[in-house]
Amino acid sequence: MIRYDDCLNTQEVVIGTSSLDKFFDEPVVLPKNIDTTRKSDVYKTIYVHFRNVQDMADFCEKISQVIDYKTSEIYYPVVDKNTNLFDDLDNVESKSIKVEQSILVPRKTKSSVVNKKAHSIGANKWKLHWNEMPDFVQEERASFRSVTIKFRTESDYKMFSDAIEQTLSSNTKSIWHPKLDNPKNSLFRWVQDVPSKCKYPVYIISKNRSDSMYTSRSLNDMGVQHYIAVEPQDVLSYTQALDDFKISTATILTLPFSNHGMGSGPARNFCWDHSIENGHKRHWILDDNIQDFYRLHQNTRYRVKSPVFFRVMEDFVDRYKNIRLAGPRYRFFCSSDQKYPAFIKNTHIMSCILIDNSIDFRWRSKYNEDIDLSLRVLKEGGCTVLFNAFLQGKCATQTVKGGNTEEVYKADQLDYTDTTYEKTIVLANLHPDVVRVVERYGRWHHHVDYSKFEHMDILLDDNVVLSNAINDYGMRLEKLDENERVD
Repeated sequence: MIRYDDCLNTQEVVIGTSSLDKFFDEPVVLPKNIDTTRKSDVYKTIYVHFRNVQDMADFCEKISQVIDYKTSEIYYPVVDKNTNLFDDLDNVESKSIKVEQSILVPRKTKSSVVNKKAHSIGANKWKLHWNEMPDFVQEERASFRSVTIKFRTESDYKMFSDAIEQTLSSNTKSIWHPKLDNPKNSLFRWVQDVPSKCKYPVYIISKNRSDSMYTSRSLNDMGVQHYIAVEPQDVLSYTQALDDFKISTATILTLPFSNHGMGSGPARNFCWDHSIENGHKRHWILDDNIQDFYRLHQNTRYRVKSPVFFRVMEDFVDRYKNIRLAGPRYRFFCSSDQKYPAFIKNTHIMSCILIDNSIDFRWRSKYNEDIDLSLRVLKEGGCTVLFNAFLQGKCATQTVKGGNTEEVYKADQLDYTDTTYEKTIVLANLHPDVVRVVERYGRWHHHVDYSKFEHMDILLDDNVVLSNAINDYGMRLEKLDENERVD
């Protein structure tokens, strides 16, 4: 158990004095003199989907490349202008071409391959567990074709964005061509005439982000009572922010430490202990950069404007005696046109987590702490459940200023502008049996093998008997006025 007075430091963190050791069962040493030179010529990769052959022909003409039926991956531009020796190729991407549609059509249609992990509980076995839960129908709506596009430089990526007439960001992972236009989605909400109440306390951990308050504002719109755990120096600014954003459902918890340079672990553990002291069996812990919460159903993601979002997951988890962690999947990992089960078992749970308070251990790592906790739970024989039926609109990492980022990097003298190797190697050191450090798209990543946990089943409590029925919790779709649209 962490002693919170060990974390108390009212001064700024002194460079080089922070240590991870008190948060690990055994000391973890960061490797020195790591070669973080980019070993790939790929700046970024995205996936482009097409509805029909006409759309794909238009795309080929816009980028001045023919992607025949045998090709699934290309570079844009075709040649690397930094190494090209032929001046006549310098402007090849600006040349106009006319594409013969017949060469784009696949000679043999292949059945879509769905993520293996998404079916780790079997093609339909999840349905046996989804009784007395909201209706969930999610079928595959296959594209005509999908192509991987690789870019060598940021300027190439910008040139591509201009060529296809779509606004792309550094966080874009996949697109449709032409761009999907679903304005109707922003005009609907899942609501309840008689709102549910959360069974367990909801905590947001936050630091130096009183100017955004994304998660708290979203929860307030949903009518979810919640706590915001902040360090002493931030209390006044967060108190003022509650007034500025008209947030009436939040209570500020003042943490008994500040500026410790050890990441979010101490704050997470404080919330954990706070929920136990108040007699709760479980608690929710949320990051402070979640903008919206969604229900996925019938190939459409609509925002939820009710605590029912949390209540359904709470009720599901409470039926089982061995689910230790659960939570909604990231919205951008769940495409509206792909087939998914309502939930996945025994994988990592991140950013919005329902935690069983009886777990013996606590948060420890300040890097990839969500994955570390998930793996420790799984290795102890507990199960995790990641919901596809309910999704979170998490902001991309390091796109919201503030938080622990600057303090943690400063304390460890790390520079994350070009690499994530140092924080990835910590996870690999903690779990060398299931974690590998790999390089993808010019950056370091961790690869976690969850297959060793696939055999572990979620077990219904002995007193639970489920009927073969649908329970929509009184949810209905409500259409907003046009001026209330949120894109």
